[in-house]
Amino acid sequence: MRRATILLVLSGTFMVTFPLAALADPARPTNFQSEITELDPEVAGFDIQIVGGDAFLQVTAQPGTAVVVPGYEGEPYLRFEPEGEVWVNQRSPAYWLNRDRYQETAPPPEASSSAEPEWMRVATDGKWAWHDHRIHWMSPTLPPNVSPDTASELFAWSVPLLVNGQRVEVRGTLTWLPSRSPLPWTMTAILVAALVAVLTWRISGAGPLAVAAAGALTVGIAQAWVTPPDAGGTLNMWLAPAAALACAVGAWIRPKARSELLVAALVMLAVWALLRLSAAVMPILPSPLPTTLERGILAAVTGTTAGVTVSLVRARLTNRETP
Repeated sequence: MRRATILLVLSGTFMVTFPLAALADPARPTNFQSEITELDPEVAGFDIQIVGGDAFLQVTAQPGTAVVVPGYEGEPYLRFEPEGEVWVNQRSPAYWLNRDRYQETAPPPEASSSAEPEWMRVATDGKWAWHDHRIHWMSPTLPPNVSPDTASELFAWSVPLLVNGQRVEVRGTLTWLPSRSPLPWTMTAILVAALVAVLTWRISGAGPLAVAAAGALTVGIAQAWVTPPDAGGTLNMWLAPAAALACAVGAWIRPKARSELLVAALVMLAVWALLRLSAAVMPILPSPLPTTLERGILAAVTGTTAGVTVSLVRARLTNRETP
């Protein structure tokens, strides 16, 4: 019964997180950085920013300010009301084209720039973000004239808005940034693994795993905090670390189920780290945390899971009871 319960928790976590990871389209670690350079003209009453390097364009309208975002063919697409309500036109082709990062969703036949708008309310706090394809590169491969090892400005972009009836041009640039060396974080993970392997030879691995899970949970919550609600996948960012933390704490307080709980925590943390290995080298991370801190947590989680695994395997090979 004990093992069945742990297996149920582990499989249930994966059944929830993996489909969400496949279907959701949140910001991910990237080499692309889109920056807003100017508003023409400068107007007050709203804030506009890039979320996730180049993934989303986000508008926050202050109370009393009305903002309209036209679609790619000039049709009504987004409407920010002075009272804070945000509405999207479901018959705008942009509504369908902006649903994913690479414009893989084709508009249905009823979506047309000349169709009568069909408005749907999506927010009440005056804030909304979308994949605006004018601000990012629309292919997973680089342009042929760009070197992966050299920072390069790809193009300048412009997005029109209507703010209280006044036309405003939001202008910016998209830049490619080269990847960072993984060596510092690889060495950090190796050192942590060696330290944890030695440490857990005499004491339980539950403590180190709980600390690692808490770090992973911090990263997941921070990323979910800044992820736009329409992007999805926020549950996937923190559910596995939270379950791993619960298993690690359970292994600490329930010695009879320690081995099973440790293995469950190990598997969930290892998968979490594996899915985020690109964060060790990508220059832009979709999180408000400092990049050095986030990479350090990733290296620590990777090293901790490796060190505890070595300790458990060594204990099994020597027929020694898990401490």
